[in-house]
Formats: sequence, structure tokens, C-alpha cells
Amino acid sequence: MLEMVANDDQLGVVLGHEMAHTILGHGAEQVSVSHFVDYFVIIVMSALWAILPSDVISGFSTYVMNKIVDVMLHLPYSRLLETEADEVGLRLSAKACFDVRESVSFWQRMNIVSHFEGDVAAQVPEFLSTHPTHETRAQKLEESVPKALELRKECNCPPLPLRNPQLDVAALKAKLSKADAVDDPWKPFIVVIK
Repeated sequence: MLEMVANDDQLGVVLGHEMAHTILGHGAEQVSVSHFVDYFVIIVMSALWAILPSDVISGFSTYVMNKIVDVMLHLPYSRLLETEADEVGLRLSAKACFDVRESVSFWQRMNIVSHFEGDVAAQVPEFLSTHPTHETRAQKLEESVPKALELRKECNCPPLPLRNPQLDVAALKAKLSKADAVDDPWKPFIVVIK
């Protein structure tokens, strides 16, 4: 991920996100939720095994139950924690006087490059992923940027540069679309960072 960071402001946003995970105690929170869910699954599976005491049925039902719990509880909860860390990290970045507009550019950039490179992880449907898609993150952060800019201003930060970070994203799109127009067999191996 750090290879995708184009400037100090984007690095500040990424570090703010990671600091938010720690400040909010997301690691401990996930462990406690996992233990609670595990107890529930053990009770349900014990009852099922008491009714149908077959090892094959028990093994299969355990597998199915674990997949259902993952899709219905663990994955949405993990995405919720990631979104919360994005929002809190944006506020931390604003208080540290970083250009928070770069947060949207960073995730748009991640989205563009991952699609260009054919990243398989980027093609997984969001409901089967532990993280929101890059596009979803960019959209949610875009909604939060005005409040973060107000917070940045309240912290007496220096004025933002006049340069619009969205222009960098547009330039990257144009560069990649030109490269896409060329039928290059090495295209999947090319990484365009800047």
C-alpha cells in the first residue's frame, strides 16, 4: 500500500487510518466479538450434533455454519471497523494539518491502478471482503472531507495549496487509458505509481 502513496498528505491519511485502529481498540474489539460468536456457534452446533450424531453431517454443518457466520457477521463487522477507522483517521489527519482532500484521491488512485493491473482482490464483491472497496471508501471519505476541512481550519493549520488533488487522479486515468490503448503484452506487469 505504501507504494501507492504519492505524497506526504496521502501518507498522513494512511497513518491516521492505522492510528485510528489502535486508538479505537479495533484489535481487541474483533477478538471479543469473535469469542462471543464462537460461543453461539458451539451451542448451535452441539444441539445439531445431539439431534444428528453423524460425523459427516457434523463436519459439513460446521463448515456451512462458519461460512454463514463469516458472511453475515464477521465480514460486515470488519468493514464497519474499517469505515470507522477511515473517518477517525481523516479527523486525525486534519488535526495534524495534512491536506485531507488527498484521502479521496488516494482511494480513487488505488481503485484505478488495481483495475488496470487486474488485481483479483479488487474484483471480489464487497460483501465477501473484510474491507470496503476502494471506490466505496473514496465516496464515503468525500462526504466527510468538508467537516475535516473545517476541523483543519479550527486547528489553525496553514492554508491548503491551490492545486486540486483530483487533477492528479484525472492525469493518472488519462495515462492509463493511453497505455490501455496500446496492445502491450507486458501491461499486466507494469506498475504506474506517479
